[in-house]
Order: sequence, then structure tokens, then C-alpha cells
Amino acid sequence: VRSRGLGDVYKRQFLDNASDAILIADTKGNILEANKKAENLFGYSRKELLESNISKIHPTDKLDKIKKLFLKIKQGKSETANDVAVLKKDGTTGFVDITGNVIEYKGKKVLQGIFRDITDRKMMEDNLRKSEQRYRDILETMREGYFELDLEGNYTFVNEANCRFLGYAKEELIGKNFRIHTTKEAAEKVIGPYRELYKTGKPIESLELESVTKDGRKVIHETSVSLIKDDAGKPVGFRGISRDVTARKQMEEELRKSEEKYRTILELSLIHI
Repeated sequence: VRSRGLGDVYKRQFLDNASDAILIADTKGNILEANKKAENLFGYSRKELLESNISKIHPTDKLDKIKKLFLKIKQGKSETANDVAVLKKDGTTGFVDITGNVIEYKGKKVLQGIFRDITDRKMMEDNLRKSEQRYRDILETMREGYFELDLEGNYTFVNEANCRFLGYAKEELIGKNFRIHTTKEAAEKVIGPYRELYKTGKPIESLELESVTKDGRKVIHETSVSLIKDDAGKPVGFRGISRDVTARKQMEEELRKSEEKYRTILELSLIHI
């Protein structure tokens, strides 16, 4: 029996010590070599992998993407494919970034694929996306207006309720300054509290302001505002909840006028007694 040379031993050690999964395949996709990381990643033994084709580890509906990658690699190009789904022996799906190139193996030109496992990162990203979407859904369905401003007072986000309140579409507000719907007097009124919020970090619990809607109506809103900070704790903007209190203020004004009217009548009546 012919023993393996030192070169083969070193190549084997190099493959098995690699931090990423490595598969070597012929131009038809038949697997010729696999390292320890590949066994761990896909759940198959080296023997099982060497008896397989790369199609075994890729979902059927994703094979076209892999075939296109293979064609480019065959042309001698080093190619990459990100966020690729792979099938594991236990039936679960993992995700990898693939770097493929042509190498010489046992005197022949073959294809080498380096698979970086990104399954955990992918799951974290998906969970974060779902969490963000869930909160976005809450913001979009709530009755109160919600908005986010940068430090210059430009809208970076606004929900549907706030848009309805002001009569503007989202695209008409995002990137625009809050002064688009605020009178000069109202803008001057808000600057002081916002500066204090920026300096102290203490939220504004209730700030009553007058706005002018797109169609020219005057409305009154009651706003609660807090700071938005980056990961380093530096203020980068403001977020607030806005409530339309126009109807309530009108009723209060009508009640005040009514009380004043009847008080005047009563006072006149008392004079003539």
C-alpha cells in the first residue's frame, strides 16, 4: 500500500484547520474533497460528502443561482455569492457566504468553494427585522401621531396618524423641516423647550402648539417629546407623540364664551334688582 506523502498530510491539515467550510468539486459538481468545518456545517461525514454532488446541499429552488456561480468560476473568475441557503443532513436550512475559485487539485483544474457560516447572524438580522416591523406596525396603526426629527428639526420618520393630522403625505414631510406646518410664532415657542430637552435630556411631557394644515386650517396639538441617542449616548434627534386636541380646545373655548355670556347676563340682572 502506497503511503501518502508529507505534502498530502500538510494539505489535509491545512484544510481541517481552516476556519471556514471548504468543498472541492469537479466541473460537474461532484465533491472531491471536504474539510472538518464542512462536516460540521452540513452535518454529513466526509465519506458521505465525497459520495455526493453539490446539489445535495442546496435547495432545489436555489440551484439556478449556484449553477450561474459555477459557470462564472469555471471561466477562471473568483466569484462570491452572499446569503445563500444550504441544506443540512437533519433537514434544517443554514445560510452561507460563498467564495469560489479555480484551483489545481491532483493535477487537474477543479472548483473550490469556501463557505462562511452566517446562519446565526442571519437569524439575528431576521429577528431584528421582524421586531422592527412589529413596532413599525404598532406606530402605523396607533391613533396618536408619532414623529422623529433630526437635530435641525427635519422629519426623518412620521406615521400615518400624524400625516392625517397635518394633511400631508409622508413623502411631503420626510426630509422637510417642521416649520413647513408651523407659524413663525409657534416655531419660536417650540425652540426653547427643545433646546432645554437637548441640554438636560429631560423629556417634554406636554407642549401645546398650533399648526397649519396643508389646506390652511389651524389645528392644535399636544406633544410629548424625548431625545433619540446613538449607541454612544450622543443626542442625534427627537421623537414625539402628538395628539390632536383641536376639537377639545374648541369645546373649551365655546364653554368659556358660554359661561362668560351667562355670567354677564346674571350680573346685569343683579344690577336691576
